[in-house]
Amino acid sequence: MDRVISNRSYVQISKNDLKLLGKLAEYDREDFFRRYPERGIYYKNNILCVVLCQGASLHYIDGRNGIKDFDVWTFYKKDPAVKQFPPRRLISVDFGPSKFGKQGQDSRYLGRKVDLLGRSIEWEKGEKYDFSLKRYFISKSTKSAQLLAKKASIVIEPYQDIGKIIWP
Repeated sequence: MDRVISNRSYVQISKNDLKLLGKLAEYDREDFFRRYPERGIYYKNNILCVVLCQGASLHYIDGRNGIKDFDVWTFYKKDPAVKQFPPRRLISVDFGPSKFGKQGQDSRYLGRKVDLLGRSIEWEKGEKYDFSLKRYFISKSTKSAQLLAKKASIVIEPYQDIGKIIWP
């Protein structure tokens, strides 16, 4: 089967695709916490949510934006007593061969690139994750918050809310 090489894919993103993106984020977290166990002590049990952001999330909503790559963010509960999750950490992995085609001419990827990022954000005990995330976007307190607030965010985890539009 020939795979299409294109800057953007216009194929619909399904909940199963979101689950696969969630698994890629999970594998990355497991690897990170294995290599940096001091970070895992707190953060592996304090995940607020995992969301699809940027252009792919807009495409999930409107089907017109197209998918250049996937940006998957894991948001953690911030604790002032714990060192923040590394805000500049960015890992790129391969979605693999799929209906979305190949990542342009980049020979490092068999499919679309998936950027995996993380951030520790303010939260209130008992508060629902979506309120914490919306407050982060509205605050525009970081460059990332400003950029993420410009586009959509779709829930990947918690899995019971998969596909939920969390922003805007």
